Amino acid sequence: MTVEARFSSPLCIRILHIDNQKIEDYCFQLQAESTADPLPGGWQSGMLDFNASELKPLVAHVKDMLTEVSQLYFIKSPYKLVLDNAWININNPGLDQLPNNYAHLHPEYFFSFVYYVKAEKNAGNISLVNPTTLLEFALPERASSEFGMFNASRIQVTPQPKKLIAFPAWIQHFVNPNTSETDRISIAFNAKLTKY
Repeated sequence: MTVEARFSSPLCIRILHIDNQKIEDYCFQLQAESTADPLPGGWQSGMLDFNASELKPLVAHVKDMLTEVSQLYFIKSPYKLVLDNAWININNPGLDQLPNNYAHLHPEYFFSFVYYVKAEKNAGNISLVNPTTLLEFALPERASSEFGMFNASRIQVTPQPKKLIAFPAWIQHFVNPNTSETDRISIAFNAKLTKY
């Protein structure tokens, strides 16, 4: 028989070769300057300035990946994917979670990105939930000996420094607790589909 994968969702992964220490220092500097009340589980910045010198190389890589994503979806003029916003998440070690670590979507956005600035072993995977939500109802995980593109109810992505991932913003996702010995630092981005 012929088997074709249909209704697929991409998960894009790239390891970047940029000055990660400069980005980490910038994240901690913004945290130290913040007047926001602390949150259970860590700290979250406000929206970032894409023109900050410390972030420019990272932003350039995210925009490059966004261009490649546009090609996956055959997006044509006058439509365009545009990077809209970004923020820092610093997750402290322990079971407490930041509010955005629980299962959620990014309404009104087309694609989401996560860049791992700092992450040690056991820093907590990000879990992407299969948008075919009835799969787990029809095929419980215990019925499968291994997981592939047709039977996985969720995908776990292990964080590592300099890893950039991208996935559709309509995929529900959540982050597992950071059970490592140090902070997990990530920068999240959202891109919108716009018409020019």
